[in-house]
Amino acid sequence: MRPGVTFQLHPGPAPAGIVLDGELDMATEDLFAAALRRTGPPPAGGEVLVDAGGLRFIDHRSLTILRRFAEERGVTAVVRTRFGAAARIAALLDAPSLRVEVTP
Repeated sequence: MRPGVTFQLHPGPAPAGIVLDGELDMATEDLFAAALRRTGPPPAGGEVLVDAGGLRFIDHRSLTILRRFAEERGVTAVVRTRFGAAARIAALLDAPSLRVEVTP
């Protein structure tokens, strides 16, 4: 990663997927939103798959950004992460356009 950049977003193996690595927090909020807008992963079957298995941290702001991204496109963002807390936060957000799946 470049100095000062704490996350990477790149295409995933699935046709409608992206991969996130690093850390997503308050300091990356604007950059993360801009990266999603610029890459604009295409949905497949009404979903965009987000492989967040390589993240070391994701906060509620980043989940909200993913929710907004999905809502603007009329799809569901499916976030796969190892952090159970992310799933609990997503449940509190009560957003049908965001689904967090906890993976081992």
